[in-house]
Amino acid sequence: MSSLESNQNVEESGTNELKKDFFDPLEIIENLKEVDKEINNLAKQITNKKNEKDKLYKCLLKLSSKMIKDLEKIKSKKKNHSKGGGLSVPYEISEEFKKFLNLENKKYSRGEITTILTKSIKDKGLKDPENSKILKFTKKSEIFKILQVKETDGDLRNLNDDEMSDVKVFGGINKYIQHHFIK
Repeated sequence: MSSLESNQNVEESGTNELKKDFFDPLEIIENLKEVDKEINNLAKQITNKKNEKDKLYKCLLKLSSKMIKDLEKIKSKKKNHSKGGGLSVPYEISEEFKKFLNLENKKYSRGEITTILTKSIKDKGLKDPENSKILKFTKKSEIFKILQVKETDGDLRNLNDDEMSDVKVFGGINKYIQHHFIK
């Protein structure tokens, strides 16, 4: 068989297959319906995926805007702290208190003063060894005058001037020294 004859046979067999596949109108309609269903299903899947993508974008936008707001709050809080507030504001200190704590003539923050006072009290042995929140002193002692402890604090009412007393001051020492900070 020549190559020309083999080409003709191939062409004839191709048209025969075409005739089989595409010349039955019912089969063509069924095939079109199936292809149409597949296309509709794919379109629905694409729409669903697009909706899912849109929801994810919205969630991401909400989350990122919330994160940005949170970061701005943190930055603003850091800025406020750098200006000083609470225990970090420097104050002038009364001369009496400076003398008691041997301080230089400059401004001190409440935090610095509390640290210095605590160290001074410890060095002078005024803390109760069993409970470090309690101070032991007499009515005549210098720290009694400096802290301006009232006789209603602790058991000072019935004491003579030379008797020792226990006064719970730590945990609230700032209320006893606030009058030494000059604003």
